[in-house]
Amino acid sequence: MTYFFICGNQRAGTTLLQSILCSDDTTSPLLQEAMYFRSMISTYQLGKTILTTKLKDYFTTLEELKILTPLG
Repeated sequence: MTYFFICGNQRAGTTLLQSILCSDDTTSPLLQEAMYFRSMISTYQLGKTILTTKLKDYFTTLEELKILTPLG
């Protein structure tokens, strides 16, 4: 079995592409998995936005943050 993840920006045609591919009886759209993946991406984007917005309140440079992080 071959798996494909179709992703893209809004209004880019990804829903149309998924509909075309899933119109064949031998395909399985796995909609629940797609919703889970979208939630992960949305959470990542929100966290990144909050970090970049609030980072300036605590650190003057990104290097200061790297010193305090274990993976820095």
